[in-house]
Amino acid sequence: MNTKRWMMRTATAAAVAAVALAGSLTGAISHAHATSTGGVPKLVFNGQTIGTAKFGTDGSVTNFSATADTIPFWQGSFTSGGTTYPYTMVGANPSTNQSTTITTWIIPLKFTFSNGDALDGNTDVPFVQTSPIYQNNPWNSFTSTGGTTTSNLSGSGVPQQYGDAVQRVEFNKVGTNYHVLLNNGQTLPTQSINVPANQGYDEQYSNGTPAIGFLSAQWFAQRQDNLINQLHVPSNVVPIFVTDSVFLYEGNRGNPGGCCILGWHGASTSLHGNGKQQVQTYIYASFSRNFFFCGDSSCNTIAPIADIHALSHEVSEWLNDPFVNNIVPAWSVPFEPQYGCSNDLETGDPLVGYSPDTNIGFGGTATTFWHPQDIPLAPWFMRQSTPGSLSNTYTYPDNATTLTSEGAFGFNTYSPGC
Repeated sequence: MNTKRWMMRTATAAAVAAVALAGSLTGAISHAHATSTGGVPKLVFNGQTIGTAKFGTDGSVTNFSATADTIPFWQGSFTSGGTTYPYTMVGANPSTNQSTTITTWIIPLKFTFSNGDALDGNTDVPFVQTSPIYQNNPWNSFTSTGGTTTSNLSGSGVPQQYGDAVQRVEFNKVGTNYHVLLNNGQTLPTQSINVPANQGYDEQYSNGTPAIGFLSAQWFAQRQDNLINQLHVPSNVVPIFVTDSVFLYEGNRGNPGGCCILGWHGASTSLHGNGKQQVQTYIYASFSRNFFFCGDSSCNTIAPIADIHALSHEVSEWLNDPFVNNIVPAWSVPFEPQYGCSNDLETGDPLVGYSPDTNIGFGGTATTFWHPQDIPLAPWFMRQSTPGSLSNTYTYPDNATTLTSEGAFGFNTYSPGC
C-alpha cells in the first residue's frame, strides 16, 4: 500500500446530549431534523467539551492505468471560469443508462481499551444491513429548488438505495435504467483490536457503561491498512469498516481541536497483481447509537448525527470522488466558517448535520428511523447555472427552502466560491 495522504475536514453540525444507551436501536434513535445556526458544533459529554464534528480523507490515487484492477468507474470533465476540471466517479457513465453493482464487505471492528472497556461494531451490523444504505425505499415526495413537486423519485415504482437515489437525481436519470448499487458480498468476522493507552480511550455513562471511544487517527489508519492486506480484500471490493460510536482524533488525546472524525474514505495503490495495478478504495464510518454532538455547550440545538449519518456521508463522497482526486472551483459556505476555502469534490461536507425533513422508517420497523445526510449535488460544486439534475435542484433529498429554514443558506444556486 502507498503512503497515506491524510487530512481532516470540519463540518457544521449540532446535536443533543447523549441519551442512555438502549438495548436496541429502536429505543435509542428517534427523529431529529435541526442544525446549529452559528458557532462550531461540539461533542459535549458529562459536561466536558471533547471536540467538534469532522470528516476526512485517508489517501488518494491520482495516476493509474485505465486497465487497473479496481471498482468500475467513468470519467468526465466540466469547464468553469475558463478552466477545465476532469473528474472520476463510480459506476458507468450516466449517459449509457447502465446499471452497476459494486460489492462491499462489511468489516466490524471491536476496540478494547486499556481499562477493559470495549465497543463492538458488530452490534451495529444488523442495523447497517437493514438501513437505506443497502435496502430500498421509494423516496416518494420531493419539492425541488424551483418549486416543482416530483413524486416517486425512484422512477417506475422501483425503490432505491440511498446512494443510488442521490446519483439518479444528480444526473436526472430517474425513470431510466441507470443505477449505482451496493451489494454486501459478505460480513467478515469481527476484528478485535486492543488499544494502547497512548493511542485511545473511552468515556463512560454514569452507570459505568462505555459510551464513546476515541482513537488516534494515524494509529487507526495503520490498523485499517493492515486489515485490508491481512484479510485479502480484493481491489474491486469496497471494505466498509464499521465502529460503534468510536471517533478519531488528530494529535494528542484530549485536544478539542483534533477531535472528532466520524468517518473517511480513501484510496491506495499497489503494483502487485500479476502485472495488473491494483487500486483499492475503502470507507470507515462510525455508527452512533445516540446523538452526541451539541451546537453549544448547553446542547440547546440538535442534529441528526446518529446511526447512518456518517456512512451515508462517506458513501456519497465515495460515489462522486472514489480516488480522492476530483478538484472543483473553490467553494465555501457562510454557516461553516471552520471549512475555510475548499476545492475538493467532497459532496457530504457542506451539509453535515442536515437530514431529510421526514421521519424515514426502514427495515420493516415503522418506529425505527434513520438519519441519512442531505447531499449537495455535483452541479453545485461545478458552478452550473442550470444544474441539469432532476427538477434542477442543487441538493437532495431536502431542497433549498427547507435547508434555508434550518440555517443552511446558499443552495438555491451554485457554489458562491470564496
